[in-house]
Amino acid sequence: MKKFRLSKKGVSIVLVTLLMIVVAASASILVYVWVTGFIGKMQGSGGQQVRDRIIMEAYEAEDSSAWTLHLRNVGTAVLSISAVYVSGNPVSFSGVTTYGPGESSTLTLDVSALSLQNGRSYLVKVVTSDGAVFPYSVIYGSQA
Repeated sequence: MKKFRLSKKGVSIVLVTLLMIVVAASASILVYVWVTGFIGKMQGSGGQQVRDRIIMEAYEAEDSSAWTLHLRNVGTAVLSISAVYVSGNPVSFSGVTTYGPGESSTLTLDVSALSLQNGRSYLVKVVTSDGAVFPYSVIYGSQA
């Protein structure tokens, strides 16, 4: 039977240090490759976000019962307006609700149910049928 000596060291400290450096370097290389591929995928598929884009060119908010928004679709998709909110309150609207790329028209909001203060800014959110939300600021009692 063979006897083991307890005074011998199994692995030197230098080899352990080198192995730890190699493992850390290879792990960092793997993380770098994974992150680079992940970012590349994210950049390649981000086109949907810029398809829907509608801007407010002007507004008329002098009347306490109806406001008129002049909207233009500057995106590449056809947009259909499904809801409008003024300061978080849903309001009814009329006028053109479907905008093709490059088209502009007016949207009339019924704000008669709201208590409005002259000179105050109100947040108007236009929501499209596919869920895009476009916020605008309208000052009651003025035109832009």
